[in-house]
Amino acid sequence: MDYVSKYTEFLKKHTDVKRPLKIVCDVSNGTTGIVLEKLGGIENLELILINEKADPEFPAHGPNPLIEGATDMLVRKVAEVKADFGVAFDADGDRAFFVDNKGQLLPSYVTAAIWFKYSTPPFVADELTYLSLTTSGLFTEKEVLPSRVGSLYVKEVLKDNDALLGVELSGHFYFKDFFGLDSGIFSMIYTANILGQQNKTLAQLNEELSVQSLTMKNITLNKATWEVLREAVKLGTATITKAIFEREGLTLITENGWINIRTSNTEPVVRIYVGAKTKELAEHDMALIVKIVENTDAK
Repeated sequence: MDYVSKYTEFLKKHTDVKRPLKIVCDVSNGTTGIVLEKLGGIENLELILINEKADPEFPAHGPNPLIEGATDMLVRKVAEVKADFGVAFDADGDRAFFVDNKGQLLPSYVTAAIWFKYSTPPFVADELTYLSLTTSGLFTEKEVLPSRVGSLYVKEVLKDNDALLGVELSGHFYFKDFFGLDSGIFSMIYTANILGQQNKTLAQLNEELSVQSLTMKNITLNKATWEVLREAVKLGTATITKAIFEREGLTLITENGWINIRTSNTEPVVRIYVGAKTKELAEHDMALIVKIVENTDAK
């Protein structure tokens, strides 16, 4: 049985692009090219593939689109062919990262915000995406439901709440119409369907949103335990903290936005994420947390 053809037919049934769109797809020398090459013939959809040949050496830029410089080829190709947007898939095709028509790489929480604006709630988001979308006022806590980070958790919340869409900051997007699973190609189709319904560019849809500035930092720990560090952060941020949650590490809702701090499961590293209205505010709060962590670890 030709499962690739069956899969592409399934994808075509979920494609409804209302106006002509040109999309550049960077396959990253992974597996999605096998499917994308058979996804032709869809009305209003022109796909231009780059790095489409599967190669275990990943000669183009490596298998992970998030590494520095990995989307440079995609950005250049989008500009060259005047595409409506570009999409970079990771090697196995379960993640997708979008570049708008101006060559701007969209963080996954921005992609999610665009989707959610033109879709019917409820939606599911991992802790960081949830914080970015709800504390900014873009969506309510009834519209976006929080999940722990990880495929297992997102899929569980998605199913339990009969939610339409789920998202992780890592670039995994989940769909009720895709059996609750994540798919890079389905993500591309969903974006095309939404953009095709709007008389605007993807850059314009992005610019209309008042998304937060997000920054992150990893710090290697030498002495401090998580228990000691957690209490030190709570104490050191007491004057700016409005609420505290411990769904995923330690989350602080602050006057400027939010802070999330957690330890790695595999190495002595603490990961710090800060979201705020502006880059300056995010960097200010990040500096505060870094100082607390470093001072605590030095004791």
